[in-house]
Amino acid sequence: MARMTTGTNSNILNTEFFAKRWLEVLREELIVLELAVKEQAPRNSGKQVAWHRMANVTAKTTPLAEGADPTSPTDLVATIVNATLQEFGAYFEPAKLFVSTAITGTMTEIVEAAAHEAGITFDTLCLTDALGDAATTKDAGTDMTADDLLEAATFLNGNAARSHRATPGGSFYAGIFSAEQLFDMAGEGTVTWATVKRDDFAASWLKPFRGTPASAALYGILPKISHNIQVVSSEEFAYVIADQAFGAVSIDGDMMNPRVIITNPEQRVDKPLRNSGTVGWWGAFATELLDDNQVREIKSDVT
Repeated sequence: MARMTTGTNSNILNTEFFAKRWLEVLREELIVLELAVKEQAPRNSGKQVAWHRMANVTAKTTPLAEGADPTSPTDLVATIVNATLQEFGAYFEPAKLFVSTAITGTMTEIVEAAAHEAGITFDTLCLTDALGDAATTKDAGTDMTADDLLEAATFLNGNAARSHRATPGGSFYAGIFSAEQLFDMAGEGTVTWATVKRDDFAASWLKPFRGTPASAALYGILPKISHNIQVVSSEEFAYVIADQAFGAVSIDGDMMNPRVIITNPEQRVDKPLRNSGTVGWWGAFATELLDDNQVREIKSDVT
């Protein structure tokens, strides 16, 4: 990480009057990590993580002879999904003179940037290392449509997938889409003002899952906009997620509120002049797809 100095950041020094203080940074909406089965690994328990799922049983429709026992017991097979905790982190290195002469709120902005960098890292790993392993993908083509949601709902219901507990009453599947994908669906057919002004649709796309009215669901799916949807070869990858579809685990920290480590210049024993500090974050994290039958991947073109 490059050191932040007055020379490289002269535009934010108090060399002239500022009509505004720091403007709000347009940071991404991060909602994927919220949907994981989250665990905190205890210390001294090793780096390997294992999730266990018992295989489903089936109906036994062959009648028994009167007074007879089954010829053999039913096998109960456990599926084990493994992952390995790995370290992630980064830091900024603001110079002492830079912090002392920059506008009010500079350190607060740096700390918030570090926290968001940690959050978007874990959110992205859930998309790429867990949900991205989904075996089947529905190609929506140029535009996402409501029929694509219908297909996803049919797929999950056909697998007896449970609705996600993060949704209101735990009654819906959770959908994560890009803004383009959802507005493509909103613009299907002849759209009238009476349609688009309804608050329970577009307005709900940026609300927390638990605060969303049930009327905003479509085919039992509550769609939300994530600004962190992954793009590969000009295609965006959305997901409809049932309960316990993927897991995430961390150690020595809260993955939903990542730890930010601030080292003041005077604490830098490696710096003879104590003229720069650091603002960084660190986390040990792992994520993995737990059941391919609990998630449906949908891709559409970026246009």
